[in-house]
Amino acid sequence: MRIPDGAKMQFLKYLLLGMALLGYAAPQVSAQIQGRVIDAQNQEPLVGAIVKVEVLNIGALTDSLGRFEFTNPRDATQVTLQVSFAGYEPKTIFAKPGQPLTISLQSHETEGLEITTQRRTFEYANTAFRTELVSRQFMQSIPGNNNLMETIDYVNGMRQQVNCGVCGTNDIHINGMEGPYTLVLIDGMPIVSALGSVYGLNGIPQSMIERIEIIKGPATAMFGAEAMGGVVNIVTRDPRNMPLLSISGYGTSQTEGNLDLAVNAKIGKLRSLLSGNYYHMQRRLDRNADNFTDIPLSQRLSLFNKWILDRTQGRIAQLALKYYDEDRFGGQMQWQPENKGSDSVYGESIQTRRLEALGTYQLPLKKEDVRLDVSAAHHFQDSYYGTTHFLARQFTGYAAIIWMKEKGRHKLQNGATYRYNYYQDNTPATALGSDQSALPGVFVQDEVALHPRWSVLAGARLDYHPKHGPIFSPRLNLRWKPTAFTNVRLTAGRGFRTVNLFTEEHAALTGARAVVIEGKLAPERSYNLNLNFNHVFNIGESAVTVDVDAFYAHFSNRILPDYETDPSLIIYKNLNGFSEIRGLSGKWSQSFKFPLSVDLGGTWMQSFVEEDGELRAAQLLTPIFQGVFNLGYKFTKLRSTLSYTGKVIGPMHLPTYDAPFERPTRSDWFTEQNIQISSDLGRGLSLQLGCRNLFNYTQPSPLVDPAHPFSDSFDTAYAYGPLQTRRIVVGMGWQMQRKRS
Repeated sequence: MRIPDGAKMQFLKYLLLGMALLGYAAPQVSAQIQGRVIDAQNQEPLVGAIVKVEVLNIGALTDSLGRFEFTNPRDATQVTLQVSFAGYEPKTIFAKPGQPLTISLQSHETEGLEITTQRRTFEYANTAFRTELVSRQFMQSIPGNNNLMETIDYVNGMRQQVNCGVCGTNDIHINGMEGPYTLVLIDGMPIVSALGSVYGLNGIPQSMIERIEIIKGPATAMFGAEAMGGVVNIVTRDPRNMPLLSISGYGTSQTEGNLDLAVNAKIGKLRSLLSGNYYHMQRRLDRNADNFTDIPLSQRLSLFNKWILDRTQGRIAQLALKYYDEDRFGGQMQWQPENKGSDSVYGESIQTRRLEALGTYQLPLKKEDVRLDVSAAHHFQDSYYGTTHFLARQFTGYAAIIWMKEKGRHKLQNGATYRYNYYQDNTPATALGSDQSALPGVFVQDEVALHPRWSVLAGARLDYHPKHGPIFSPRLNLRWKPTAFTNVRLTAGRGFRTVNLFTEEHAALTGARAVVIEGKLAPERSYNLNLNFNHVFNIGESAVTVDVDAFYAHFSNRILPDYETDPSLIIYKNLNGFSEIRGLSGKWSQSFKFPLSVDLGGTWMQSFVEEDGELRAAQLLTPIFQGVFNLGYKFTKLRSTLSYTGKVIGPMHLPTYDAPFERPTRSDWFTEQNIQISSDLGRGLSLQLGCRNLFNYTQPSPLVDPAHPFSDSFDTAYAYGPLQTRRIVVGMGWQMQRKRS
């Protein structure tokens, strides 16, 4: 049948119109974006995860099956999705509308990272003990933050305690427990101790830190008996995840200067990172008018070199070297280098040289996982405290061989460790020769999955101390997972510690008080208990993570410096009784649908000492409350982030002094707050502008009778709050990224 020409034209017109309509409608159909969001580990759906299109204010929340669905603007053929959920690492992906997606998120606690302190690949969310991670991003949100100690002050339950108001020596307190009870590790190895923990902690620059792992309480048998308060492990940066070249620096309105440089190279199968940090502060400040420098002058140089060998089957082989050099001074404003050691002008001059080496090697055994860890550190210190010359040298060595095995429901970990310490100074402590000690030890540990919701980690460690004989340290960790987003963990253990009096107790060297040691100092012992509750949930379109910790520590044979019996003396002796610290800590982290994140934390503590059957005052310099907060807002179009960080410190008991040098015996509440805006300028450039100590709070002079620093009444131990006033911080950075093939 012949079709008329007019009908053909009519048909062709409608055909073309239909094709046009179909072409127009097709994007409408494919603009539907749908999929599921699941947990990368257990493949369970994440309920209430936020899925949104980058820049545009459109998106959806996942339902009870982890599903999402929403309509995107019709002209988009590819979109960039931002997926986030509380407690999980956010992810950015490219998606084509109309194609269903399955998006896996890693827990913040896992992130595919190895628990370096455990020396095996465990995932954080599935361990029986709680590990907190301090990210590099958080460290960079604090203006003027150039080292480990600047970060610690803004972590919930932790505090930097300044032990000397002249030279600024400091240590790390965890849940109210003093610095010597905190075990500091670098890449899982205990090379920071004694002298290193007094003046070496400021020599760990932020530039070499990838993240900080914090375990509060005794945790596992791997750590040894000395980890009474907890563990701070510094995980160094991995050259495989770094740009080829990075340079950054900042300056402050008080003429502080900081410079970081890192170079990343690949030589055959070797990856190498060489980084350096230089800090310079030479301006003498005396805002409290006591004729002493408010903060010590310092020139610090840190060099870090790390090598990683790419081996078959992902086996580990790495070596790192670190060198630290510091020249520090604090004292009267008119002091000059020629006054060193004189009795005319008071000054404390400390020169520190430190060299560290650490390595890890996984043995090439086909069916077994055996790892060798080794480290060594040499520390030299040449110091003057007024007329007192303190010259000390320390060498520490550490080796551990660790065997790991997973069999059925069991994760076994056994090992042997050896620690060697050589110490020599010019004080009566080593007048008859150097102090040398070797501490061999063995440990066994097993984590058993009793049930999908229950697991237990039990372990024990036996060390042999040359003076005190065998030391037994049991550990027990229980984990209960009542829901997919809830964890309850209980940790219990026993601790043991010998005291390095003239290194850990800095007050024995500075000030005019005489030191008295009553009797032979026996080792301290402790029993620790920690209970943690962690839960993730949603409020509307925001995701929330809640952490609550209850902690308790009981000490016997405790060695406490007594400042109160005689104001002219510091009396050291074993406590004829016991002391306790107990408290409650909580943290609230919330991520909103719009680019705002809020972290709030607080720790309430109660401490007391009972001696000879009588209750004494609470532990000195331990606040009843300490809180931290961190607010971050991202201006997406401006490629900028606003960070607001701070801490709130409650009252604490302070040392007492006789007339006419009386000082308040209890501090007031105070807060220190900081603000910073960071901008990505493109082409690898970044800019930071911030203000440190925004409200300009500082404590009164930390010195007693500073007008007569060589008299018996002079003391430097009255430090409890900020000593440096408000300052503006301006920083810049540049990175050269590796070309992608």
